[in-house]
Amino acid sequence: MKTEVFGGVTVGTFLFLLIAGGVTMGLWGCPTYNVYSQRKAGEAELARAESNRRIKIAEAEAAKESAVFLSDAEVTRAEGVAKANKIIGDSLQGNQRNIPVANAIPFATLNDPRVPVTKRTTAGQDGQTFMNTTTIFQQLTAVDIVNGIDARFIEAEKALRDNNPTQWLAILNALRATPPTIHSVAVTALPALTDPGTPAARINLHFREKALWTFSRGQRLGDMRRLIRQYGRSANDVFPTGPHYKGGVFGPDVNLPIIQDEQNNPKFKGCLDRNA
Repeated sequence: MKTEVFGGVTVGTFLFLLIAGGVTMGLWGCPTYNVYSQRKAGEAELARAESNRRIKIAEAEAAKESAVFLSDAEVTRAEGVAKANKIIGDSLQGNQRNIPVANAIPFATLNDPRVPVTKRTTAGQDGQTFMNTTTIFQQLTAVDIVNGIDARFIEAEKALRDNNPTQWLAILNALRATPPTIHSVAVTALPALTDPGTPAARINLHFREKALWTFSRGQRLGDMRRLIRQYGRSANDVFPTGPHYKGGVFGPDVNLPIIQDEQNNPKFKGCLDRNA
């Protein structure tokens, strides 16, 4: 049998070397390819994870913005309802009623230190109305007929009439910064007021502040009547209007009526004028 020889190497040897070389290259190349493949797979996974992270961040930011917008919308809605209805919570609280009463100051629900309130959880004599009481006065508390607070409000109202809102506001804020004791109640300092900007709004703020400083001293009715007589406002813009929590609606009276027994007195010479 004749054996072919190429350059001193037999055909069998040549084929063996060729096959061995191919196997060796395959063994060397496979790990390299696996490393390359795994690196590419890792890069793809990293890119996918980064994309997912950004998506979650975007979703979280969107949820946060949505929550803020919803919260702002709810606050705006609540403020709008409060301003539109001017809900009074005084004698309504605990009575499971939500009655809009215009031109009413919610003394009991303001949590104002000038009008401390005790909220009762038992019904009154009618068995259904929950009453709120103030702790300004006790049974034997001496009540000022006039005091320094009244003097400051006379000065402040004079400043308003003189078209001097800067002085007017300074007087009100001085009272709030160093509040006097109201009978037995030590009032904590209150934040400064800001100028509402218009004459009508300043009058509103002035008489609202006075109502809180002089609560339950018999001045509010007179001030409401002055708003009609001296400031030209209508009774419907000053006195409470709308449904009454005991039924019916608030009536048109702007002062206390004289009882019939007193009118029948032949010696009665009082004023029968029911106007403000």
